[in-house]
Amino acid sequence: MGTALVVGCGEVGYALKDVLDTVHNCYTVDLKYGSEPLLPSRPVDVMHICFPYSDDFVRQVWHYMANYTPGCTVIHSTVPVGTSVRCKALHSPVIGLHPNLEQSLRTFTKFIGGPDAGPAAEHLRRAGMRVYVFDKAETCELMKLMSTLYYATCIEFTKDVKRMCGDAGVPFEAWTLWTDNYNAGYQALGRAEYTRPNLTHIPGTIGGHCLLPNADLLDGDFAELVRRRNEDDD
Repeated sequence: MGTALVVGCGEVGYALKDVLDTVHNCYTVDLKYGSEPLLPSRPVDVMHICFPYSDDFVRQVWHYMANYTPGCTVIHSTVPVGTSVRCKALHSPVIGLHPNLEQSLRTFTKFIGGPDAGPAAEHLRRAGMRVYVFDKAETCELMKLMSTLYYATCIEFTKDVKRMCGDAGVPFEAWTLWTDNYNAGYQALGRAEYTRPNLTHIPGTIGGHCLLPNADLLDGDFAELVRRRNEDDD
């Protein structure tokens, strides 16, 4: 059993606390809501950063590190590549279904990246999570950003499919059936790497609190396409 401090009590922070609480003494703090933790006399083993990225993010992380002197710090927030190095922290992105992320944390392998990530990885494993370690925090930062950008790009592509089907007088469901058949055939042939997302049409601008903000943290043609289409979309 170890000690953990979760900083940020949103969807990610609460879910992570529920998982860690099963084996660790876990404390929380969220100054946004005026809550201060009751901490043990000794420093916590691992501090988990779970509040959203902002221009002030690095300064805030350093503030918490100075106040609570953890053995190591793990950033679970989605951040620009290089942020964790600036914070002298590890990075471990979250994959899962919002808003209830606890089951997802117990289901997906939790990637963690950065030098000397072994103790933090073991801290997560003891709470029942499967963990894969990379030697660079930048690897995990970039994988999460590319994952959400890929999903946003697929949403935009599906909007075009819906428009083109309408222009041609073809039911959109034909594309759904085609993609189901395509995926099933390639999986039957043992080539699951060709499986494609098969999304429903989502009209209007992309919603939620992660896809568009995450695209703003990346450079590149597809990030620009997603941003531009959602500025122009009615």
